[in-house]
Amino acid sequence: MQLLLTLLLATWFRGNTHTHTLASDGDSTPEAVAQWYCDHGYDFLVITDHDALTRVGSSAILLIPGEEVTDRLPKRPLHVNAIGLREVVMPQHQKTVVENLQSNIDAIHAAGGLALVNHP
Repeated sequence: MQLLLTLLLATWFRGNTHTHTLASDGDSTPEAVAQWYCDHGYDFLVITDHDALTRVGSSAILLIPGEEVTDRLPKRPLHVNAIGLREVVMPQHQKTVVENLQSNIDAIHAAGGLALVNHP
């Protein structure tokens, strides 16, 4: 058992944690996107369409639920990726950049996700 655990921990998995489909501003269907990553040797994929959880019927790779929480202040977009969500997280709309990011990160955590700030 210890050898198996050691091998699993030493294994790198190839994946993408930020990609879009036609459900937001991508150029392909969710099924076509998942198939492309599968065909190119990826182990996992997180589809992070804006403010939505995009589902794919089935795939040969691990599909992790995700979303790009898309908020903004005047002339300043704020994007936070959410990985491993149980539900959609709506933008929290706070007054400052720090308050906005922290509020969206807190909402992502409350929905069971891991937050990654995309474009600080």
